Amino acid sequence: MAEQGLGIACLPDFAIRRQLESGTLRTVLDEYIEHSGLFHMLWPSGGYTPPKLRAFVDFMAENLFPAATSVSARASRRPHGRARRHA
Repeated sequence: MAEQGLGIACLPDFAIRRQLESGTLRTVLDEYIEHSGLFHMLWPSGGYTPPKLRAFVDFMAENLFPAATSVSARASRRPHGRARRHA
């Protein structure tokens, strides 16, 4: 609806990155928004991480936070394969 000019929305930057880059959306009220938070990915612990899960974690790390360091590199060093990400 915001893209169609029907109002404003408060959305995470990663969700509208393409729209911001193309100019179909722009930021407003920036001085009132705090860009911080946590993003967690959790999965059952175990000695084996299925390739599909590894691919998903890598995809999320590359596409949600492309400018930051890779979550997958840190996830492989964390016990039980848990990754944490600070936005």
